[in-house]
Amino acid sequence: MSGLAVSDLDQASVDEILARADELGASGCWDDALDLVSTAYEEHSAARFVCHLARLRYLAGMAQLESSKPTATPEGVDDPLPIGASGLPSASLDTLSAGTLRGSIQRHGCVHVPGAIGEADVAALVALTDQSIAAQQRWTGAVPAQGPSPLWHPLKLPKREAVSLGRKWVAGGGGVLLSDAPLALAMLLSLYHRIGVHSLVSDYLGARPLLSANKNTLRRVALDAVGGWHQDGAFLGADIRAINIWLALTPCGVDAPGLDIVPRRFEEIVPTGGTGSYFDWAVADADVASAAGDVGIVRPEFGAGDLLIFDEMCLHRTAVEPEMTLERHAIESWSFAPSAYPNGQVPLLW
Repeated sequence: MSGLAVSDLDQASVDEILARADELGASGCWDDALDLVSTAYEEHSAARFVCHLARLRYLAGMAQLESSKPTATPEGVDDPLPIGASGLPSASLDTLSAGTLRGSIQRHGCVHVPGAIGEADVAALVALTDQSIAAQQRWTGAVPAQGPSPLWHPLKLPKREAVSLGRKWVAGGGGVLLSDAPLALAMLLSLYHRIGVHSLVSDYLGARPLLSANKNTLRRVALDAVGGWHQDGAFLGADIRAINIWLALTPCGVDAPGLDIVPRRFEEIVPTGGTGSYFDWAVADADVASAAGDVGIVRPEFGAGDLLIFDEMCLHRTAVEPEMTLERHAIESWSFAPSAYPNGQVPLLW
């Protein structure tokens, strides 16, 4: 993606391309619509193109939900990966399969993929995270900029769905929703297609994935962040098929906030709201220790470009210590099988 370059198209030409894309979508040709606008943005850099892509992904996601049919949970399970230096099962991205991912999650709850993203892409995503957060802060509560910005352009949704996104909560935690940061969204999804993450997630879920606009987020975690132990399944509900691709954009776990993880499989939600828990959805430290048992708790040291892949049952929290001195940049991307999509989430076709 070429970022904030000035378009060489006049508005009438942009209007014509977007109208054609909408026609394709209305006829059910969502991939053609997305390809048309993606190519137009690559060639001409008009901000309206990349902003429209997010809207098309939402409309295509809604159409996918309406037409989806039940699909069986994939059954191919291979032996779990060996434990790496991080204390978690680890593999390079090019050797990781859906089968080994399932086997490792079913045994250890997650998989660590060191160095999955190269330095140039990491640097670009860090810059986009900072720029998108700044743009959100600049215009939240003020008069919006004239015309769409590819850095921050709130996805237009019906009121009920817009409220469900919890934009103020996300912004208060130092983040911005990817659906509201269209340039970052487009770059990340293009990158994940290119390096094979999209095909891995599709194979794992047994279907083309739907993202959740609620749970795809650019994050810049401050040193005063509060890390409550939790399983995302406590929010998402039962009978779903989910996977999260968590991307560390800066080294974390030592000088910057990282993650604490219980590296074992849970088949049920650990009770929440116990004595000493900071939130009613959080798991108390005593209950975490009991649930972890002999497996214990791991605090990996992640490098910039590392992935952590886990599902809705993984028990984890943001790991913050008083002696830490650096903020952490990261991106979380939750995907779901369309036939097992959770209620209350806003779909985006991936």
